[in-house]
Amino acid sequence: MSKYKLIFFPYRGRGELVRLTFMAAGVEYDEEIIEKKEWPKFKSKMPTEQLPVLEVDGRRLAQSLAITRYLAREFGLAGQGNLGQCLVDMVVDTAADAFKEYLKYHNETDEDKKAELQKKVVAEITPQFARIFQNLLENNDGTNDCFVGSSLTLADLAFYEVFTHFLGHNSEALKDFPKLAANRKMVEENKNLKQYLTNRYDSIINPRRLQQPQRHAHISLSSMSTYKLIYFDARARAELIRLVFAAAGQTYTDEIVNDTEWPALKPKMPTGQLPVLEVDGKQLSQSLAIARYLAREFDMAGQGNLEQCLVDQVVETAADGFNEFYEYYKLNEQEKDTDKKEELKKAFVSDAVPKFARIFTTFIENSGGKNGYFVGAKLTIADMACHDIFTTFLLLNPDALNDFPKLAANRQKVEENEKIKEYIAKRPENSI
Repeated sequence: MSKYKLIFFPYRGRGELVRLTFMAAGVEYDEEIIEKKEWPKFKSKMPTEQLPVLEVDGRRLAQSLAITRYLAREFGLAGQGNLGQCLVDMVVDTAADAFKEYLKYHNETDEDKKAELQKKVVAEITPQFARIFQNLLENNDGTNDCFVGSSLTLADLAFYEVFTHFLGHNSEALKDFPKLAANRKMVEENKNLKQYLTNRYDSIINPRRLQQPQRHAHISLSSMSTYKLIYFDARARAELIRLVFAAAGQTYTDEIVNDTEWPALKPKMPTGQLPVLEVDGKQLSQSLAIARYLAREFDMAGQGNLEQCLVDQVVETAADGFNEFYEYYKLNEQEKDTDKKEELKKAFVSDAVPKFARIFTTFIENSGGKNGYFVGAKLTIADMACHDIFTTFLLLNPDALNDFPKLAANRQKVEENEKIKEYIAKRPENSI
């Protein structure tokens, strides 16, 4: 049996879904608590210079969602079959979106702005995500009050955790959403979780001593499926999906939505966002959930559970890179002063780009890949995710990989794939 050690700070935060997964599975694990004042001396030793990190038999895995999906697959909490896993992923990624919105309030230091953000959390953010989760719960064919399938999955745990934060600001937030309230009750009545939930940290930052964990003791779609991708005329969050289709040689319809069409289409989408992938008419949302689903379908997700996690941590890090780029992009678009625009670009190019190059180099050196690949001995979604984010970075600085020869070689491997080469040659130039 594998030995697990979770490394995180003394609060819930991004480590809590990992803890909930362990507890729901009844699997014992060790936890190393890092106090904030001690973090600087540990930071450089972590794969992405972030926590949480999970050690599995001494091997360190990074990225909180990559870790939780790995554990969920290991413990039978990830959903049944590839489509079931994608439906779970949609909920988990939506919970991650909701948590990011909550953190804007939580991390604000100006008291007046914080008060305004709290009002926004209660009046706008909470009901917005309640509607989205209700839609997912009603359309994912779950039974027994579960989001997906007939038993507890990571989807239920993810929703439970993020709405614990929201309910702390408005205890009646689910008053008009009885199905979501029933789902929370189902989680709380789980025999493995009940005791833990009464003794865990009571807030995101205010710790209460954690009780020691208690020891408790594939259906896939036909290869003839039809696919339709719905997105805007941009690379952005849909490009990884397109690259997976290209690498697989899979035909699909790419429906481009323009700005005038989007307002009427938005309420018809599962999460009110794009991209959306239709598989034989069934709508799937959340870009990374879609990309992982297709990668599993086309054998590009890594071999076995551990390899899938190693692939996932690369994909999640690429998503972090895009999020940082997008924040820069928005500021740059808003700024009218040419000199200030150039300062913003210099700051991003000198700080964010090399930071991610170092992290990806660490992954490629430590993930056991062969033949220049991140993971395994053939192309996976990890290679495509790194390629895509650095396509964006290299537009800002063509020399960004000069000091990172292993990443440059990996990029060349991706571009030497005949199907991807053909796709890249034909795709429109786009800065984002």
